[in-house]
Amino acid sequence: MTPIYAATILLVAFAVGEYVNVKSEARLSAILTTSMILIVMFWLGCPAEIMTITGFGTAAGTMYSMTMVNMGTMVKVDDMLTQWRTLITGFAAVCAIVALVVAVGPMIVPRQYALAGAPVAAGGMPVYIMVSEAAGNAGFKEAGLFGLLVLLTQSLVGIPISSLILRKMAQRLVSGGELAAMAAHKEKERRLALPRLFKPMPEALHIPVILLAKAALLASLAQVLYTLTGQRVHYMIFALLLGIVGCQIGFVEKDFFREANGFGLIMFFVLVYCFGSLPDLAPSMLLGMILPWIVVFALSIVAIAVSTFVMSKIVKMPYPMTFVIGLTALYGFHGTYVVSNEVANAVGRNEEER
Repeated sequence: MTPIYAATILLVAFAVGEYVNVKSEARLSAILTTSMILIVMFWLGCPAEIMTITGFGTAAGTMYSMTMVNMGTMVKVDDMLTQWRTLITGFAAVCAIVALVVAVGPMIVPRQYALAGAPVAAGGMPVYIMVSEAAGNAGFKEAGLFGLLVLLTQSLVGIPISSLILRKMAQRLVSGGELAAMAAHKEKERRLALPRLFKPMPEALHIPVILLAKAALLASLAQVLYTLTGQRVHYMIFALLLGIVGCQIGFVEKDFFREANGFGLIMFFVLVYCFGSLPDLAPSMLLGMILPWIVVFALSIVAIAVSTFVMSKIVKMPYPMTFVIGLTALYGFHGTYVVSNEVANAVGRNEEER
């Protein structure tokens, strides 16, 4: 197997996944479809070396902290303040998922599955990478694979429920005339930004290598802070925070990966890195993970339902809305974008209502 053959196989598999995602209007995620294709290929005898021989995974491991910096640049501090109810409701749901699955899960399924599944169900891909690293270091290969299974399928649980609830809420708002009242009494948004310590770069200097170099400096600083804290706080958390602050003060550009024309390629590398353990997923192992998978997601839904009910009373929001906010822990962006726009287009009678 040569590197170019392996790269071709992977790119075609990912292309099919993206095609299915578009045609299904995001109901079937690209990563789920791609992973299913790869799993079947490995079961049919495709060599496992296609995941390593290209070097894609190595590149992703080197640059993933930069993707977290990039994610941080897209966080708007003023939006976090104006949407504080949404923020704390989502945070409460995430904490509840982890607490309930870790506390109750080991009573039903092996403890390693509960410990691996809980954070991934609540946190998505960045957390999966942390869990995978920890599981690998501890010698729990199956726990890492279970975390990947949770990552690949979490949107199947959260998106259909969210879509159903949001459609009913939107129909009630439209029929009751509440949308017009909401528009008339819309509060002025607070705007807060940290002082810009760096002047904007001249357009001529918006060159990919310069944009990436500044991001790499922040990613390296995240590694330094990770070491200084005795590795108690993961470097990806520092990278995310530094991305937020770095963008606010003008050091790094918003969504620099896209401006550097590298976002799609980097995300492809990252997904290959995440899928690196798929060749180890045997059919018997997958069957043994079905019950733990059901338990993790059942407990996650219960945790979301209870925590968001409590938060609805605290933040004075309708319970269906807080419940959907909690469900976003199971699919995140870009699922949130797809579901909200799908419902708005289906229910809204004109552009203003949408």
